Amino acid sequence: MLTSHRSKVSDAADPHPATVPLLASTSAKGASHSSSSSASSVSWDEKQLRVRRLELDLEAYFERLRNYTSWNRKSEDPMRDIHEIYSDIQNCLDEFSSLTSEMVHLAGDVRSRVSVVNQLAQKDSDFNRQFARIKQNIKTQIDRDDLYLNVRKTINDHRSTSRNEELYLKESEHIQSSHTVTDDILSMATSARQALQDQASRFDSISSRISSTMQRFPAINQLAKKIDLKKKRSAVILGGVVATCVLFSLWYIFY
Repeated sequence: MLTSHRSKVSDAADPHPATVPLLASTSAKGASHSSSSSASSVSWDEKQLRVRRLELDLEAYFERLRNYTSWNRKSEDPMRDIHEIYSDIQNCLDEFSSLTSEMVHLAGDVRSRVSVVNQLAQKDSDFNRQFARIKQNIKTQIDRDDLYLNVRKTINDHRSTSRNEELYLKESEHIQSSHTVTDDILSMATSARQALQDQASRFDSISSRISSTMQRFPAINQLAKKIDLKKKRSAVILGGVVATCVLFSLWYIFY
């Protein structure tokens, strides 16, 4: 009876002795799950904030590339600036894709997070398409500018060549005019020479007649000598005048 009573008392004091370890294990698991969930939430928020900053950076880069024609004229090396922006955009897109992939793992089965991840994946595709379209537009603009510059350079070269040809034609006309003037002067000199030769022949004829006359009359001989001296002096003066005219004409043509 006493033993039975003690046994009942012992059972009353500890009605569920095996439930204590089970509660302790459940409490530990709950604490671990809560800690993991808290860390996941922090990592999710950080990545979401970083993604938002990348979105803003990409929009700023795209806006700058859309205004390519307005700022490329102010830059000393626009192609270098464009390639630097391309590199920055590509780095942002790579980081955006990487963060999206990491957030897919963090989303789990939470609907709100899954919706955010889907939106990010859509934005990632949109950003890549937009980047490719802007690059193509800039390439088209650069090709158009290069074509314009080449055409303009060709036109300027043609104008320069035409201007040189005009100068050559003018110079050729001047030379031809100089040749014409020279021919006229030579023709005049030839005519003057012929006239002088005719005059000399007449003078020789007259001189021969005067000589024969002087041999007959000594007084006339002295008069003839004076006349001959005067004739020689006139010939020298006339020759000097003609030579001076010829030299002056040549100087005027070539200088």
